[in-house]
Amino acid sequence: MSVPSSSETHTVELSIGGMTCASCAARVEKKLNKLEGVSATVNFTTEKAKVSFPDSLPPEALVAVVAATGYTATLPVPAARAGDRTAQVVDSDQAQTATLRRRLLVCTALAAIGAPIHKLFNVAGVPQTHAPERVFTVNFLGLRDITERVLDLMPDGGAIANVASLAGMGWAEHVTAIGELLDTPDVAAGQAWAATHLAEFGDPYFFSKECVIVYTFRLAPRLVRERAIRVGSRLGSFAAG
Repeated sequence: MSVPSSSETHTVELSIGGMTCASCAARVEKKLNKLEGVSATVNFTTEKAKVSFPDSLPPEALVAVVAATGYTATLPVPAARAGDRTAQVVDSDQAQTATLRRRLLVCTALAAIGAPIHKLFNVAGVPQTHAPERVFTVNFLGLRDITERVLDLMPDGGAIANVASLAGMGWAEHVTAIGELLDTPDVAAGQAWAATHLAEFGDPYFFSKECVIVYTFRLAPRLVRERAIRVGSRLGSFAAG
């Protein structure tokens, strides 16, 4: 890091996606601090980077550096009107608290189990009596998140089973949209996608199970080829993957 002598300094908080461990945060922080005049700290738990940068450096350059490191970065979105600011801050604080609680619970559970984890059996089935966003987050986004974390603890030759049920049999009708969702890097990005698109697909339970099936299709070939890890999805009396 080098501190600019005369240009004005600004501060921004980036949302970082794709980090799976503290080493990832350290890697992003190191890359950002190599920029002239930049001082950055990256928090793995909150998935945030607090960055001070000179007036001569556009904030988009920070996003580009993070992307080049292999992760995603999102600039904060300003409030549309001054009157919206209070509600926006409250919503943001509540969402961040929920995210931190979820990450803490998952990390604590995995730390208690410890490596190696040879098998993972994902059974997530929150019904439609809950809010659509909760159904979708638990049944798919949470399932994907814990799967990606367990993969860091799973030795080659392991196995993963995802319960999807016959509710997901309509996946082929939505495969393009599901592909876009699978390109999101983490739970927060997936929730942002869902906030815009989830209502388009009717029953959130059925759609969450469709996502589980397509996720299995995408994950299975790569893992069996690279690490001999078998991945399958149960559809009632049928299996995919």
